[in-house]
Amino acid sequence: MKNKFPHLLKKELFSYAINPFYYVASMVFCAFCSAGFFFAGQFFVEGKGSASLSRFFLLMPYIASVFIPSLCLNVKNRALDMTLPCSALALFFSRVISALFFFALAILPTAIVPLCVNFFGDVDWGALFTAYLGIIFFALASISLCVFLSELIQNRAAYFFSSVLILSAINLAHFLPTLAPLSDFFSALIRSISFAWHFDSAGKGVLDTRDFFFYAVSAILFLSLAVFTAETRKGKNYFSRKNALSTFTFLLILIFAALDSSRVYKRFDLSRAKQFSISPYTKSLISSASEKIRITYYRSAELLELYPEVRDVGFFLQSLALENKNVSFTELDPARRGEEKNLNDLGIRHYQIQSVKNNRVEFIDTYSAIVIEYLEDAEIIPLAFSTNSLEFDLALRLDFLLNKTSRKAYVLCGSNIENYKVSLQWLNLEGFETVTVSDARLLAKAETSSPLVLYGTKNLSQEDSAAIENFVLRGGAALIMTSPYDANVEGDWGITENSGDTFIPVLEKWGAAFDLALAADISNVRASFYSAADAQNPQSEYKYVNYPLWIDLLPQEDAPQGLEFFWASPIRITNDSAEPIFFTSGASWVFLPDTRGNFTSSLFETNPFTIPKAAPENGDFSQKRQSALGAKITGKISGLYNSLENPSPRVTLISGQYFASDLLLAMAGGETGDYRNLNFLSTELLRLNGENDLSQLKNSGGADTRLYKITGAEEAARAIRKTLAINFLLVPLAIVLIMAVFFIARKNRKGKMLIYYKEIGGGKK
Repeated sequence: MKNKFPHLLKKELFSYAINPFYYVASMVFCAFCSAGFFFAGQFFVEGKGSASLSRFFLLMPYIASVFIPSLCLNVKNRALDMTLPCSALALFFSRVISALFFFALAILPTAIVPLCVNFFGDVDWGALFTAYLGIIFFALASISLCVFLSELIQNRAAYFFSSVLILSAINLAHFLPTLAPLSDFFSALIRSISFAWHFDSAGKGVLDTRDFFFYAVSAILFLSLAVFTAETRKGKNYFSRKNALSTFTFLLILIFAALDSSRVYKRFDLSRAKQFSISPYTKSLISSASEKIRITYYRSAELLELYPEVRDVGFFLQSLALENKNVSFTELDPARRGEEKNLNDLGIRHYQIQSVKNNRVEFIDTYSAIVIEYLEDAEIIPLAFSTNSLEFDLALRLDFLLNKTSRKAYVLCGSNIENYKVSLQWLNLEGFETVTVSDARLLAKAETSSPLVLYGTKNLSQEDSAAIENFVLRGGAALIMTSPYDANVEGDWGITENSGDTFIPVLEKWGAAFDLALAADISNVRASFYSAADAQNPQSEYKYVNYPLWIDLLPQEDAPQGLEFFWASPIRITNDSAEPIFFTSGASWVFLPDTRGNFTSSLFETNPFTIPKAAPENGDFSQKRQSALGAKITGKISGLYNSLENPSPRVTLISGQYFASDLLLAMAGGETGDYRNLNFLSTELLRLNGENDLSQLKNSGGADTRLYKITGAEEAARAIRKTLAINFLLVPLAIVLIMAVFFIARKNRKGKMLIYYKEIGGGKK
C-alpha cells in the first residue's frame, strides 16, 4: 500500500478532474445552497433577514444527500480497478480521499455566501470555521458510506437511487422522535445515528469531540465494510477462526471507543456570542438535582418559517441535556401530538402568527413553550423564540424548582403608576414579587434585603424623599429613573421643568447631578409618528421619522444590546461617590431650554417632523457634546434629610422617568416590540440584589444578527443585485471557466504529446 497508494490517489484525482459531470454537479450544489439561504430563508425580506448562517449550513447535509452519491457515482466507471495489483484497502481509501478532496473544492465557492452576508450584517467567523470543518467530517462519513454502497450494489442506477435514499433516511432520522412517541433511550439512539444531527453543533459554532469521533468511526466502519465486501467477492473467507477473531476484536474496539467518547468529551463554543455555552451557574444548579429534570419543548412547525431562531432554542436545550445526564430533553410539535388541550390546562396559551398562502392571509395558532418538570413540580416558560436570555429563564425556574428561591422588590412611583403596568408584569415574570409601596414613609420599616424600584420623583414630598434616602443609607439598594423635566406624553409632548422635585437634590449630594438640557443623538429611534395637517401638508398621515430625542443607545459594557432613552437629560458627576454609565455616541449633542417662549407650552422643540435630525451648530440652544445618561453610586454617601451615612451604597440612576413607560416602549418598539429596557430592569435588580452570576446570564446567548449595515432603499437594492449576480452568475461562470481552462490545457498537452510521438516515429528527434 505504501508504494501503490500515491499512484492510486493520483489516478483517482485525475478521474474526477476530467469528469464534466463533476463540474455540473458542483454548480447545482452551490446554487441550491445559495438559493435555500437567500430565497427559502427569506434573507431579502425586510424584517426577516438574518446575518446568522446557521440555516445556510444546516441545509448543506440534506442537499449533500444527493450531491455526494452523484460524486461517488464516478467510481462505478472503474470496475476493473479491483483487478489491479494493490490491496482493496488502498484502493477504497484512495477513492474516499479523492472524493473528499473534490467535495472540499465543490463547497469552496459557497464561501461567497458569508462574504455577501457581510455586506448586510456581521458574520460570526468562529461559527463559519466550525461549520466548514464539520461539513468536511460529515462528507468523510457520507462518502465512506457511498463507497461501500457502490461496492455492494453493482448496478449504477440502483446504486445511485439506493444511496440517495439511504443517506437521506440517515440524515432525517433525528426527526422521528418529534413525530412519534418514543422513550428517551430510543430517541437518543435514533438521533445518534443521524449524520445531520451530529452536524448541528458544528453548524452553529460548537465543536463537540463526540460528533467528530462519530464521523471518524463511521468512516472507518464503512471503509472496512467496503473492503470486506470486495475481498469476499474475490473469494476470501472472512469467517475463518483467525479472521473472525480479528473482525470481532476490531468491532469491540470501535464499540468501546464510541462508549468512551460519550463519557470523555469536550465542547468548544466558538460562536461570537457564546450562545450555546452552559454557564457554571446552571451546571451547578443541575448537578444539585437528586432526581431527573425533564425538559419538554413544545414548538409548532410553522414557526420555523417566520422565526428560524426557534431552532436554536431546541439546540440549546439539547446541549443542556448532553451536558448533564440529570437532564432529559424532548422536542414535540403540539399539533402532531394533539397536545393543545394539555398545554391549555398548564396555562400555556397559543401565539398567533400571520401567514400568507396563495394570496390569502390567515392567522395560525402556534406554540413555542418550555415545560420543566422536577419531582411533582413544574415550571413554564410560555414563550421562547430565541436563545436571548434563554439560559437566564431556565436558571431562574430551575433555582425555584430545586431551591425554592423567591425574590422581592419594592416599587414606588413618583408619577402615575398606571404608566408602568407592563414593567411590573415583566418583573413578576422575571421572578420578582413586586410590592407596591403606596406611601414612601413605609420604607422606614422595610427590609433592606430587597431592592427598591423608583419610577419618577416629581410628585414626591420632602417626607417621601427623606424616607427613600433613609432606606438607601440603611443599606437598601435602589434603581431610580428620573430627570428634571416632565413631558406631556398624551398631549402635545411639551416639556416643562420639575422645579419642585425634592429628590433630585439628594442625587446631587450623592454625586449625580442633572444638566438642564435634553440629550439628542444621531443614533436614535425610528418610529411611526402622526403628522398633523398644515398649510404645506393638507393630508394628515403616519410617517416613519428619526427622532433624536428618543436615543437608541449603542451597545456598551453595561448595556450589551443597547437601550432606549426618552427625553433624557445629561448626568454630570460631581464627586467620587458616583461614576457615569451609558454614553451617547460621538455624534450626539444637547438642546438647551428656550427661555424666550418660542415653543409656548414647551421649553424645547419636540416635534419629530421639524426638530433637527443632526447636530446643529453650537448656539444659544444647542451644543455638540457627548452625554452620560446613567450613573452608579457606589462610594461613601451621607444624607441630605438624614444624618446617616452609607460607606458602600448600591444605587443605579437612569436619566428619564419614561425609561420603562408602557406607552413609549410600545411606540418605539413597533410591531415586534423592544424589550431591552425591561431586560435591563430585571438584570440590574438581580445585580443590586447581590446575584451577579444570575444577572450575567440575562445578557448571554444573544447574537446580533441584524442586517444593520444597509439602511437606504436604493443601497439595499444595489446590495441585493450585487449579491444575486455574484452567487448565481459569477460563481457558475467561474466553475465553467475552471473546467474550460483544465480541458483546454489537457487538450494542448495531448496535442503536444501526439506531435512528440510522431516526431519520434519519424526519426526527427
